[in-house]
Amino acid sequence: VVDGLEINGTRVYIHDADFMNVWYDLKKKTFHITKSFYEILDNSELKAVVMHEIGHSRNRAIAYFTNFMYALWLCGLASAFTILVLAFFIKNIKVEFSLLVWLLFISMPSLVSIIISWISEHEADMESIRKVDVARL
Repeated sequence: VVDGLEINGTRVYIHDADFMNVWYDLKKKTFHITKSFYEILDNSELKAVVMHEIGHSRNRAIAYFTNFMYALWLCGLASAFTILVLAFFIKNIKVEFSLLVWLLFISMPSLVSIIISWISEHEADMESIRKVDVARL
């Protein structure tokens, strides 16, 4: 991790990794970028990426709600898998209704998360546009 870079008052950490990614840590209020992604951006592009990620932090309710929906989705998926495994080993279990209920817990959080994610990306893009020269984007 490379330390010491700061953009618009936000500490930027550069991570040595084999993939390209960027993220903003809501709790520490720090921006993280992989070295491979950092090396292909010029200063204005880096600022736009940082402002986009910071834009995600502007609405914490969306971030927390999305995390909650992901957790709910994982719990539903794990429960559905458990029901299927039990049904495979215990032949007398009636799982049709239980599986239907748990599938609803999987599909509905997924749909809501997709919609919320779209809203979050839109808001982050708007934040970036407000902070960076739009012509450069």
